[in-house]
Amino acid sequence: MSDDLLVQIASLPDRNNVVFEIFQNDRQLAEVYYESEDEGVRIQIFPLKDGVVDLDLADFISALIKAKNNLVNG
Repeated sequence: MSDDLLVQIASLPDRNNVVFEIFQNDRQLAEVYYESEDEGVRIQIFPLKDGVVDLDLADFISALIKAKNNLVNG
């Protein structure tokens, strides 16, 4: 099963560095970011007002790895 997750880079005014946003269709699910060596790579998950997020685990892990690798390796 594919959940058509989109991982895209973004430069946001409230962040010191670029972030990677993870979307399913038009809903932003998460934001992966790197602020400092002490904090490492972090993730913010955005809850939905209208229910739960149901994803294929392999697709979501793949999206997270893609975002992390881009943040760490440039």
